Amino acid sequence: PQAVRNDAADLVSVIGDPDFCGFDPARIRQLIDDQATLSNMLAELDRLAVETAPNDTVLVYFSGHGYRGADDASSLVPYDVNEARLTATLLSEEKLSEKLAAIQARR
Repeated sequence: PQAVRNDAADLVSVIGDPDFCGFDPARIRQLIDDQATLSNMLAELDRLAVETAPNDTVLVYFSGHGYRGADDASSLVPYDVNEARLTATLLSEEKLSEKLAAIQARR
C-alpha cells in the first residue's frame, strides 16, 4: 500500500539527512513491495550479521502487516506470504530475534 511506501520514504529521508541522523545514503537498504520477500528479508539480516562490527549502528525498520497465530506468537508478513503455507512463509518472532541477535552492532 502507498502508506507503507510513504513510511519507508519518510524514514529514509530523515535518517539520511546529515542534519538529523546522518546515515550514509549509500548504506541505506530498502526492500519495497516485491523486494520484501521472506528470502530477501532473511538475506539482508544475514548480510548485516556479516558486515557489521560492534561499534556500528544498525536500524531495522518494518512497515507492513503482522500476524498473530493461534499459539499467540507474532510474525511479520512478507510480500510473498502464502496463505496455504502460512507458518513456513511468515517471518516468525523467533526467527527475527535469532537474526537480530547475530548482528554484531551494539547500536
